[in-house]
Amino acid sequence: MPATRTSFATSSRPTGSSRQCRHAGAFLLCEEAFEPGETLALLERERATIAAGWPHYSKALAEHPSIAMRDLSSIRAGNLFAVLPGALQPADPELRSNSLGMTETCGPHTYDRMDVDLPERLRGSFGHAVPGVEHKVVDPATGATLGPGELGEICVRGYSLMLGLHKQEREDVFDRDGYYHTGDAGYFDADGVLFFSARLGEMIKTAGANVTPREVEVVIETFPEVVSAFVVGLPDPVRGQNVAAAVVLKRGATLDADTARERLRKQLSSYKVPRRWLFAAKEELPFTDSGKIDKKRLAALLAERFASGERVGI
Repeated sequence: MPATRTSFATSSRPTGSSRQCRHAGAFLLCEEAFEPGETLALLERERATIAAGWPHYSKALAEHPSIAMRDLSSIRAGNLFAVLPGALQPADPELRSNSLGMTETCGPHTYDRMDVDLPERLRGSFGHAVPGVEHKVVDPATGATLGPGELGEICVRGYSLMLGLHKQEREDVFDRDGYYHTGDAGYFDADGVLFFSARLGEMIKTAGANVTPREVEVVIETFPEVVSAFVVGLPDPVRGQNVAAAVVLKRGATLDADTARERLRKQLSSYKVPRRWLFAAKEELPFTDSGKIDKKRLAALLAERFASGERVGI
């Protein structure tokens, strides 16, 4: 029996369905959908040794009331830091590198060591291009290549990239230099380290200024009352878009919009502070089968709530 049982990536991804089994001789534990309590039970029952998954899974596992009662001592590695033994848990998960990838690149197209703490200047970074892959960042409107520190669309080319998309002409999929435009917004630093900001469609433009949702979400999630925060842009006839936040609080915790705004103004520029707030249970918010928030449906939900005059933390 293989010594390593690894958990878990979605089976629709090439990396999730075959890579671990092929290269490690491992069992791959999969679930149809992520539910923190069921996942913890699976990890304990099957004595999983590596626990890997989407970054937002880790926080959900950490907040589940049953985690303290689970025997997860078999787990020895992975990026789901909440279920690692105490000695292996990073003091600050935001200082561990992540990787960026997609189906079109057959898995990750960036990498860095995930077992060491990064310097503060690389907080939230996604590493360098994997060997054989190249990146560039372009202005989405003009296609012009941008330099270090300039926010634009991340483009990728290399050996692992798909050959094309079904029923689409190659020139409609790749640019003249063979790069695939990912739809991800980000930038490089001077050393070529990639930072991911958001999906292009999720970027918020309010009163002429760009707001990266994740930048605001990360700060809100440092509040002791908060489990998770999700930030979107809502149409506004004057400002173009208003920044809005949906916040899930810890069980028994209370927080109001005025208090949240006051805290944020100490850490963010005023235009990044959400003007509209919804405090809700996780079950009230729209998620995909993989456990990710559905930002389009969330924006529609918030617009409907606010249009109805419902008082939800304005």
